[in-house]
Order: sequence, then structure tokens, then C-alpha cells
Amino acid sequence: MNEKGLIKTDEEMRKLFKLFGSLYHYHYDKAACDAAVDRAIYSPEVIAYQRGPAGEMRRFDFLPELHKIKVPTLILAASEDHAIPPEHSVEIANEIKHAELTIIPEAGHEIGDDRPDVTFPLIRDFVARNAE
Repeated sequence: MNEKGLIKTDEEMRKLFKLFGSLYHYHYDKAACDAAVDRAIYSPEVIAYQRGPAGEMRRFDFLPELHKIKVPTLILAASEDHAIPPEHSVEIANEIKHAELTIIPEAGHEIGDDRPDVTFPLIRDFVARNAE
């Protein structure tokens, strides 16, 4: 890490993601998580832009604009997501007129990894019902 505590290299980022893997999964499989981290392409510069002291993620607030969404919207939340708690998804769904919210039990931030049995059928059903 550099003097500002930001990640400088891909290897530093891989170590961090491997360390955090168990926090992002309700059903954590270390070997599978580590393999996925090793396959990924990282960009420390992008992470620094997003999450740094003046990062975009610290300033970005889309909530006041959500009422403008006029199309059916599927919002999936994980019951055990500590990075983005389900209360945030409830708040988002309340602002979108045609939103469908499902909070998936026994799932963490990596919702598709934790509960593919629930996540992907919900997505397929939503697309089928809303395809033109």
C-alpha cells in the first residue's frame, strides 16, 4: 500500500480480496473463492478512484433520482450482506415505482455464489415476465 493506505499492486489487491472472501460469502468455500480471485483482472487505479479519500463512491448518491425509473426493476438483496445490508435495498425499492424486491436468505454479498438456486431462477423469471 502507498502512504495514503491505497492498494498499489494487483498482488496487494489479490491478498486483500482473499482475506475478505469469508466476509462476502454466507456459504464460504476458500478454495473456490481463492481460485476466482486468482482468475480476476485487477486495477488498483480504479479502486483508488472509487474508494480513495475523495473517491467517487464517497460522493455518489443516486437515491434522489430513483423515482425517475419507469421500467420494471428487479432488486435482489442478501439477508446476510454486511457490505450492503438489505435495508439499503429496501430503501432503493421504495423509491422505484415498479420495483420488485426479494431478500434472499442465507446469502452474503456474493449472492449468486451463495444462492444460485434462488438467484438465477428469480432473474430468469423476471426477464421472461418483462421481455417485450
